[in-house]
Amino acid sequence: MNARLRVLLVLPSVTAEGGGVTEAARRLALGLAGRPEIALAVVAPRDGGAFDPADWPGVPIRTFRYVGSSRYRFSPGLIRHLLAVQADLLHLHGLWTAPGLAVFLAARLRRLPHIVTPHGMLEPFILRRSRRAKALVGGLYQTALLRRASAVQVTTDVEGGQLADASGRRSRHVIPNAAPEPAERPGPVPDGWPPEVWLPEVWLPDLAARRIYLFLGRLHEKKGCAELCDAWDAVCLDAGFARRAALVVCGWPDGPGDVPARVAALGLRHGNALFVGPRFGAEKAALLARAHFLVLPSKSEGMPMTVLEAWAAGTPVLMTEACRLPEGFAAGAALRIGEDAPAIAEGLRVADRLSTEERAAMAAAGRALVAARFSAAAVAASIAALYRAVADRARMPAENAS
Repeated sequence: MNARLRVLLVLPSVTAEGGGVTEAARRLALGLAGRPEIALAVVAPRDGGAFDPADWPGVPIRTFRYVGSSRYRFSPGLIRHLLAVQADLLHLHGLWTAPGLAVFLAARLRRLPHIVTPHGMLEPFILRRSRRAKALVGGLYQTALLRRASAVQVTTDVEGGQLADASGRRSRHVIPNAAPEPAERPGPVPDGWPPEVWLPEVWLPDLAARRIYLFLGRLHEKKGCAELCDAWDAVCLDAGFARRAALVVCGWPDGPGDVPARVAALGLRHGNALFVGPRFGAEKAALLARAHFLVLPSKSEGMPMTVLEAWAAGTPVLMTEACRLPEGFAAGAALRIGEDAPAIAEGLRVADRLSTEERAAMAAAGRALVAARFSAAAVAASIAALYRAVADRARMPAENAS
């Protein structure tokens, strides 16, 4: 019988500051923690975000102080740890930060097998930002890290092509992110959902009878927040839409922009827009469960966890092609919208015309898609099989390894 594999997940953060990368890795960790053949632990730089061990039940976690830039997160302690820890396999989540350097050094100096999951960080939109810094990181170690990796997990075939373009590496394993278990809710929230079941601190009573369009995530320019605000302003020129609908924006600023102020201005102008700041855990789940639609007009994604969470909650989705989830359109779980304000506005108008029965059908399609394609058990099984294959190959004599 094979011994338990000692696997170390290396993350940029174990708090909400890590965004979708951390959430995807957390769901993977929870799926792997119960598998008897794997001994799992997580390491990351320590940041200022709120950390709740209850979010990681059964998963040992260790964090290390970093110095310098909060975006790069250079941690001498993390490097020392990886150079000494007893592990059979390292699994890096995310790119362009110093945890990648720590994995590169441990893999190079200790010949540790390592897997890399880019999480959309090779998207053209991302590569165009901070070109000089990315060229430096790539030239010093990251391109070599990708080329020499024991395996690279991508979440879509498109991301596999981006991997080849960025590093020259063509071999990869396509395994999606894991979604939450589908919710029990039988369908989308009916019109007139009573305000007392909403979060009291964010609810405005005069929104009770409206359809809720929810944006949930980082307030980053790639997410299309500014364009969504422009689109909302445009569609609310229709007084009927303005009375029927409400925009709830949930997230935290990440980079330049004035989204909270713009949402507040929309609220003053139309009486139907609300910024509620970041929400996590049960509060985030409640927002998703009470929304009629999730709206994600993103310009660049790997595989957005927010969309998977919405489908699991039975919430229909409005999203762009850049969200890289075409199966959502094919299954009828999502409406396709464009990335600019006029195209987003047209998508909002289409959603507004849907009947309760049509929204219920979208909700059912989303839950079915999660169960069939993105279940935590299936994703964990695929990753565990990849771990075993990588570990077995690493144990082969060098002359027989391929």
